[in-house]
Amino acid sequence: MEGASEAVEPFETDVGGLTMRGLRARPSGAPRGLVVALHGGGYDCRYWHHPGQAEASLLELGRTLGFDVIALDRPGYRGSKGPAPAGYPLSAQAELIFDAIEAADAGRGSPVFLIGHSMGAILALMMGASGRGAALQGLDVSGTPLRFGAERTQAMAATMQPLIAAGADLMPLMTPEHRRSMFFGADGTFDPRVVAPGGTEHPVPVAELADALYCPERLPTVLSSIEAPVQWTIAEEENSSEGGDSVLAEARALLRNSRRVRTALQPFSGHNISLHHVARAYHLRAFAFFEECVAAWPAG
Repeated sequence: MEGASEAVEPFETDVGGLTMRGLRARPSGAPRGLVVALHGGGYDCRYWHHPGQAEASLLELGRTLGFDVIALDRPGYRGSKGPAPAGYPLSAQAELIFDAIEAADAGRGSPVFLIGHSMGAILALMMGASGRGAALQGLDVSGTPLRFGAERTQAMAATMQPLIAAGADLMPLMTPEHRRSMFFGADGTFDPRVVAPGGTEHPVPVAELADALYCPERLPTVLSSIEAPVQWTIAEEENSSEGGDSVLAEARALLRNSRRVRTALQPFSGHNISLHHVARAYHLRAFAFFEECVAAWPAG
């Protein structure tokens, strides 16, 4: 797979009639834990290992810190397309990814962590709230749309509902200009190569659009069901949903049954934190959180 290197290798496993693919970086010794990275809508697994952002690779960093890190193409994306041309709703993705985690862990009994961005963050939280969520020792999420606001909700509905009603397979790709305005911060906070077309972008499968559109209505119930520790980050220049301290406070309140909750505003970044110059700082904070969870595991 493009994006693999000497330390980062292709990953592949067959689960539920679907071949799931991605990238994997293993430590030299016994892993401190297994970290599974879930990209957002409109990208693929290379969001976490972008060719224009090699120094900030989540996989390379995790490997050097002793973690086994797998960045998946979520079901319906790139190497994990499968037989469903419109992709898979997040509930189906969750089951497939749990199966992939079991295959990747191969009975080692490693502490398992999820790091999710945007749609991948919604998916990670749904997995944490599910009946199989006890298998997870910690969740790190960013770009989670807890609130869109009336104007964004109307704009999203106008775009997504006709595609859902028409039974379309894929949502058209955003223009680079639209992607830039929605997902990136101020000039100078990112390398222009990460916005250029032909990178890691991928059309959003229509089967997951309803999960995106209605997530603010559904997330409160999901969050109240999560027991695993959660670290929740919002970019300081978030522009695809509402952000700021008030949303972080709401997230903390909704995660009332989580064993430990930590929240942060990430400066010098827009929505796609891992494609900004602060990506390494954010990734270090994620692994520090996972390291705390390792110290507490299996008690949590």
